[in-house]
Amino acid sequence: MNDDCKRPWRTALIALIVVPFIYVLSIGPVAKLHSKGMLSSALERVAWDFYSPLGYIVGKNAAMGNFYLWYCCTIWRIPKPN
Repeated sequence: MNDDCKRPWRTALIALIVVPFIYVLSIGPVAKLHSKGMLSSALERVAWDFYSPLGYIVGKNAAMGNFYLWYCCTIWRIPKPN
């Protein structure tokens, strides 16, 4: 029996760390596509619903808002919002 079968908690722990990390950072490419007008209105609605928990957190936490502003504007080179 290999190690993965003996320790399923290891896979679960990795998934619990990696999946939220990917979710949080995946907003960058979507915001880039949106800024270039490359999302259809249907996809915009899906993205809005999918990322609404992040929007809520950003609205309530200034540090998260600053992080996302830096992440989108510096890493993804999206123009700063007015």
